[in-house]
Amino acid sequence: MENITVSIPFFNSIEYFEDAIRIPLFDDRVDEILVVDDRSTEEQYQKLIENVDSLLNGKEISFDPNSSLIVEQNSHCLDSIMLMTSVDVSEQAKKIKILRNEKNLGGFANKYKAVKSAKNNWVYLLDSDNFLVECSIPSLYSLEKWDPNNCYCPSVIIMERKNQGWRAWDDWNHRKFGYDPIDLKQIKNLFKLDRELHNKNGCGLGTNGFLNTGNFFVNKEKYVEYLKNPIESNIEPYAADVIAFSYYWLTSGGKFQILPSLYYYHRLRGDSFWQRTGMQAGAAANKYEEMIINA
Repeated sequence: MENITVSIPFFNSIEYFEDAIRIPLFDDRVDEILVVDDRSTEEQYQKLIENVDSLLNGKEISFDPNSSLIVEQNSHCLDSIMLMTSVDVSEQAKKIKILRNEKNLGGFANKYKAVKSAKNNWVYLLDSDNFLVECSIPSLYSLEKWDPNNCYCPSVIIMERKNQGWRAWDDWNHRKFGYDPIDLKQIKNLFKLDRELHNKNGCGLGTNGFLNTGNFFVNKEKYVEYLKNPIESNIEPYAADVIAFSYYWLTSGGKFQILPSLYYYHRLRGDSFWQRTGMQAGAAANKYEEMIINA
């Protein structure tokens, strides 16, 4: 199979940068790590440039600050984690490319640019404050072929919660949705079942969580095609950019497919755009959920 790009939309998140690039840096099937800076502060942007320059000049990539928490649950990974933090990465760092927007575009448009600007036909879109694990990229290559109409999604997201360390959040364990491609009709049925379960016992399947996951693997051409109209119309879904993408992808004929061994680590940050916009973000997400149900 062909090489892939890992595209990282970046905004004022330098403290998490080395976490985000660590796994793709050491996988030869990733021959481009594209960082698209959405007009961060000058200080953050300069730190980003300096960080990459230092890696190119022989600096060892920093020890993963989360490794002790990860190793508690995955002790077999310790040797490889140590290896990845004690070698000269100057050769691998050549695959890192940085673009900077002339103005702040917002999450939805910046992610579009991060995919569109990739040199490869297939792109893993990774939020800059999240990070992958060893099995993430191999899971993509476990498939016999990649279907351009499928957006490949993680099966489990490990959430970081304050005072709880890393743990799986049940609502973001997507294995319950199966591993076959899921289209618009099936998503609408899942939402219907979700509401029936909520009315009956106060809990559901977490379909809205699934559609808000992000961090997925997608065909560049299809992604650009399906999102071209909302981008050109200057649609701004606020912090609901992921479920907005889900709406445009599904209503254009795209499908989602969950991969059993694809998962990543997700931070819940108090300073995130979702947290800062509060009710506005929630209202935007609910709007797109209703648009999917009524499509």
